[in-house]
Amino acid sequence: MAFFAIIRDHDDSFEVLQCHINIWCLGGILGHSNFVWDVGLRLKGSVDKKVTKLYMAFPFGAEGSGIEDLHDRLIHQHTAELVFGSPVKIDGDEITYDEHPVVLGRVDTSRRIEDKCGPDYSFWEIAIAPTLAKDKELYVRIRIRIARCGSTWVWKRSLGRKNGALVDLRVSDVREAVAVEPWGSFKDRIVSIEKLNLLVIAPDFLQMRAVSPALRYMRLLESRAWENYLGQSPNLLGRRRLIIYHWRSQKGEPVDVKTPFLAFLDLSRDYGFVRPANHVRAAIFIVVMAAIVYGYGGGFARDSWSWATHFAQQNKLASIIGGAGALTIFFGIQKSWPLIRNVVRTCRAVFLAVEDWFLKSKRK
Repeated sequence: MAFFAIIRDHDDSFEVLQCHINIWCLGGILGHSNFVWDVGLRLKGSVDKKVTKLYMAFPFGAEGSGIEDLHDRLIHQHTAELVFGSPVKIDGDEITYDEHPVVLGRVDTSRRIEDKCGPDYSFWEIAIAPTLAKDKELYVRIRIRIARCGSTWVWKRSLGRKNGALVDLRVSDVREAVAVEPWGSFKDRIVSIEKLNLLVIAPDFLQMRAVSPALRYMRLLESRAWENYLGQSPNLLGRRRLIIYHWRSQKGEPVDVKTPFLAFLDLSRDYGFVRPANHVRAAIFIVVMAAIVYGYGGGFARDSWSWATHFAQQNKLASIIGGAGALTIFFGIQKSWPLIRNVVRTCRAVFLAVEDWFLKSKRK
């Protein structure tokens, strides 16, 4: 199982004083959900050699559009205070929160390491600026869009409808990463995190059923206040709200390979008796199944099977030709699968582009 981790280069060394992780589940059109993962790192140089880059492992498939640098959004007073949850002081590229000033860094370049990526996990090289010198501190905040959630966020479904989600988050946890074979080489380069803040921001139609470990707090998010930070409207419907689930690592207990941080969240819809849509779907399902089993459907299936058996016995040549035709169609579909896959990808890209335009225009 994949996990999140911060990895140093072979001959580099630095400290991660703070790590802020936000996982956003944002509403889209036609019931679609958009997932983004924000990471904020407060870094400190620990050797004479200047650090120019670091690596990040993510427990999900990432879109190829790359890493988004959030530097320019943090230099706005209102946005910065929302992000850090306290008053801040901004002086050029220096920001002071928790009464400690730090330089706001930028992402110089980002590169996806293809041989260490898979459908449900991804690995990135991130070059930072300015370089991190010994005893100097730098704060970098990035965003990456999730293409495939993997085990990080698994929808629970009933009759095709989303009725809940299982959220499984692992930081620096290499114990069950057997399936992620390309990551085995950097186990010894995972950097310890002195202080971790992990937040899941989920829609309000999902209610918490179980959680581990205990939350530091949960509260309602004023969605409209975060539009400038997100760069879009958080939800298609204005009446929808978001709920924050917040974990924090224990004070004095760093998060590393020996003591990873594991968080689990079980979210479900609140199905009340008076919810009409549930009864309508159940009624339609029962009527259709009754018609198939007890009515025309059962007799038709039996008659079709008898006819097919009799035809095959009387017309062996036709059966052979029919079987060969079915195999030809099957192999033809297999051969054209790359074309079909490209068409699906193109349709998905167009849908996401329209959705992104709509949510951004709605924000205005």
